Order: sequence, then structure tokens, then C-alpha cells
Amino acid sequence: KGRGRQVIAVCKSADLLLMVLDAAKSHGHRDILTRELESCGIRLNKRPPNVYFKLKKTGGVSVTFMVSLTKVDEKMVHRILHEYKIHHCELLIREDISVDDLIDVIEGNRRYVKCLYVYNKVDVCSIEEVDAIARKEMSIPISCYQKLNLDGLLKRLWEEMALVRVYTKKVGKKPDFEEPVVLTPDRGGIDVGRLCDTVHRDMRKELKYVGLSTQSDSLFLSFSERRLRPEKKRETRPTDGKKGSQSNELTLRNESAVFPLPSLPSLGIQQVCAGLGAEFQA
Repeated sequence: KGRGRQVIAVCKSADLLLMVLDAAKSHGHRDILTRELESCGIRLNKRPPNVYFKLKKTGGVSVTFMVSLTKVDEKMVHRILHEYKIHHCELLIREDISVDDLIDVIEGNRRYVKCLYVYNKVDVCSIEEVDAIARKEMSIPISCYQKLNLDGLLKRLWEEMALVRVYTKKVGKKPDFEEPVVLTPDRGGIDVGRLCDTVHRDMRKELKYVGLSTQSDSLFLSFSERRLRPEKKRETRPTDGKKGSQSNELTLRNESAVFPLPSLPSLGIQQVCAGLGAEFQA
């Protein structure tokens, strides 16, 4: 017997699923596995419906539509609530949803997970078949035997999970590139406040100001309980006697965190500093 419960439990707790399929066989296996996961409450490559639902003890049923619905009407909504024996609730629908979406909201135990369909054994397929697989949404062709597109798979995993590595650094020492703090949007977010909560639960309450400095391809953030006063910009003195250029690094006498800019494709400097609600200094 297979380990069905263990597999489902791992799928519900994962940030990204890899569904490895045989590119040389029929694509019906993809639909079969997708239906099995959806029957267990796992929604692949979908986002939660934009619906507010709250049970109440009194007051009856209050249903508000902010958009016009094309897949379900008000009578159907009341009928579904009646089937679940819900007689007092507040329901606010902000988008055009279906009956299945409404049931998922009422159940409240659905898990929305990204799924990347990996088609193996593309070395036995024609160029046209590989091109058709590559053009499918959330699909990538590889070949483990020929070691084809494995680097592309690793890059795609990094992009889909949107991981951000944060390297901590002490004053006067080199950054610790061995054990970074990993942040992801699906587990609390990728803002500075989440970083503070990961380091220590009281860090967000104690720190009020964020200082910013840049050097090379890295972004340095320094946290402090009081306003940071950066030193004056240092002037580099060339050997030819000409006036040197000013360095773009701000020396801050506090603990700092290092954000390599290549690992922050969608996170701007203003977003980083706004995450903690702190004052921005450059």
C-alpha cells in the first residue's frame, strides 16, 4: 500500500509542489493527480477567493455583492448556506466567484499551493512535443538521464518560491554567508518586520529607526532604538594627487543586515524600510 496520508500531509504543508510526469506518456496522468489532490482540499495554482465570511450568533444572514456575479446568484448563495445549516453570518463577495469557490470559503480548510509540472524524459520526444510542453503554463521539460535543463528547473524553483536570503553581519566582521535568514511571501512576508520577528520576537518593539547604506551590489540595513547619525562620506585619495570621489557607504555603528540586491528582484528600497514602519535614511 502507498503512503497516501503522509503524501497529502506533506503537500498541505509545502510551499511548492513538483509533479513529475513522463513526457513520453499520455498527459491524462496530470489531470488524474490534480483531481486527487483537489478532492483532499488542495487547490493547485489558484488563489483564495476574495470573499469575507464570518459566522455570527444572531442577526440573520447578511450577503453583500460588490461585483455582479455571472456564475452564481443570490438565491443560490442562500441555498448553499442553508445546506450547511448557517442561519447567522456575514458574507461579503468582492469578486465573481463560482459555487465551488463559495463552498471552499465556507469550509475554510482549503490549502492553496503552487504546483510546477515537471515533464521528464524529453530526450525521447520530438522538438515539437518539447516546445508544446515548454509553452504550457507552470510546466517545464527536463531530462534526468541526459541532464537537460536541470539548471533551468533550479532557476524556476527559485522564481516560483520567491525566496529572499538575508545575511546578518556584526560590526567589524564579515557577513555570515553560511546560514542566511530565508524569507518567503507564503510564510509571513519578506518585509523588514518579518526579519525582526525571525531574529527575535521583541526586536520589532524595541527598534524604531532603520539606516540604509549601499556598497557594491549589496544593501545594508542597520537597526537602532534611536535615530542613527551616519558619519560623513569618506573621500578616497588617489595616488595621482587629484581629488578623490566620495564613497557611497554610510558607516553606521549598529548591528546590520545584508540584502544582496540580486536576490531582491521585486523588493524596492522603500518597501524594505516601510516594512518596519521606520524612518528612512540614505
